[in-house]
Amino acid sequence: MICVRLTVNGKSTFISSRLTIPLALWDSAANKAAGKSAEARNVNAELERIRAKLLHHYQRISDRDAYVTAERVKSAGRVSFRQTTS
Repeated sequence: MICVRLTVNGKSTFISSRLTIPLALWDSAANKAAGKSAEARNVNAELERIRAKLLHHYQRISDRDAYVTAERVKSAGRVSFRQTTS
């Protein structure tokens, strides 16, 4: 299971992406799936979608309030992640 670490102002929280990938395909240094297989491309595309959604929530909260936390971004709209199997 791939977990997403969300950090805002030095405070972190974790979110389950509900994505899975074989350990052999995971690139820890790049924080993404390695290679160009369909599975790696799909996982990386989904991770980018999650990143974009979290950034959108961060920006929306930031525009509305002066105080943004990782927990507020996490709970904003209860980001839903699609199930992907390996």
